Amino acid sequence: MKKKSVKKGFTLIELIVVIAILGILAAVLLPKFSGFTDDARKKSAMSEAKNVYTAMSAYYAEKGVYPTETDKATTLSNLSDKLRTNTTIASTVPTDGSGLLFTYKFSDKITIKVTENGTLKDS
Repeated sequence: MKKKSVKKGFTLIELIVVIAILGILAAVLLPKFSGFTDDARKKSAMSEAKNVYTAMSAYYAEKGVYPTETDKATTLSNLSDKLRTNTTIASTVPTDGSGLLFTYKFSDKITIKVTENGTLKDS
């Protein structure tokens, strides 16, 4: 009497089904995780903008005025080593009554406007 050899392992169909299920799960879950990183970047930008506001407020408390165009370069360059390399700060001295102190551009997607009273507005 011959013994039948029993092969152990997975069939090709079983492997294809498992790979398809993993692909579907990845397609569903990856967009959700990218939302977490965008939210983290936005919170980081808000934090850095608040730091710039604090520095400009300290300047105002010390001098009684906000930095002029020439003073801004010095004031903001002191912060440049603490900020990310891809950020820009377009500051405006609030003389028009708008209350806008400066605009902090973190990336192409994240721009934050900071007012004189410290309000941060994501735009």
